[in-house]
Formats: sequence, C-alpha cells, structure tokens
Amino acid sequence: MKSQKIISLNPSKNYEVIGEIYSSTHDEVDAKILSARKAQPAWSRLTVGERITLLKKVSQEFIARKNDIRSIMAQEWACLLQLVIE
Repeated sequence: MKSQKIISLNPSKNYEVIGEIYSSTHDEVDAKILSARKAQPAWSRLTVGERITLLKKVSQEFIARKNDIRSIMAQEWACLLQLVIE
C-alpha cells in the first residue's frame, strides 16, 4: 500500500492549505513497531530518574513550541487563538 498525502486545511480561510504530511504505510508502521520493541530493553534499564530527565526534555520542547502548536490548532479548528487551551 502506498502512503497517502494528508492535507491540513484552514476552513475559516477558504480551506487554505496549512500543511501536508504523508501517512505511514503498513510496512513503515511495522518497521516503527519493530524499532520501538528493539529500543524497549534499553528504556527498561533506565532508572526512574533517567526517564524523568528524558521526558522533561521532551516536555520542554513542547513548551518551547506551544505558540506554534496553538496557532496550527486554531487554524485547523477555524477558531480564535484565545479559544485554544493554553
């Protein structure tokens, strides 16, 4: 199966294209699952503190990009930015 293009549209601006991504094929999903399973033993060897440190870094990236994420959500939902939960 070929991956399909997913187009994100802004319904409040005459369905202007916000962005495009490609869905994963079944083979790509299977490869990602295999990769995650291979990584799991290393993750399980981490201490709780090490996991927290890694997850905090991920959290900090989301926080650093929150305005971009909120803006895209507001466009996709065709609502005011103030209505997107901070």
